[in-house]
Amino acid sequence: MTGSQHGIDRTGLPDSYTPGDREVEALILAATNHPLGTEFLIRGYLGTVAITFQVHAFTVEAARRRLCGSTEDN
Repeated sequence: MTGSQHGIDRTGLPDSYTPGDREVEALILAATNHPLGTEFLIRGYLGTVAITFQVHAFTVEAARRRLCGSTEDN
């Protein structure tokens, strides 16, 4: 399932958003090239980070998990 698709996720909630790998990679790249850097992506207020990079908050959370080395999906 890509980020642009909606459907049943593992929690059983209909229409939950799941960001795709490309979206997460693009966000990490954007943060790397941004003056505030990846530290802002990791530690900034979730809503502010999402607005700054014009992405869904779930994409921010997925990028944070990837950058911090978490393999947990929840």
